[in-house]
Amino acid sequence: MDIAATATALSQVTLQNNVSVAVARKAMDAQKAAGDAAIQLLRAAAENAGPGPSPDGVGTRIDAAG
Repeated sequence: MDIAATATALSQVTLQNNVSVAVARKAMDAQKAAGDAAIQLLRAAAENAGPGPSPDGVGTRIDAAG
């Protein structure tokens, strides 16, 4: 293998590596955005949640027997 072919092969490997790293970074950014959105959704749900069961137990049981 001559020097020109070796240099070309090295250049192709370097480019392929750079592209792989860029794609991996984009995937990580997308996952981070999805995680941030999930956390924001959970926080919004917690803020909009109604009060818990009343202290006297009203609303905590269902009379299924009728």
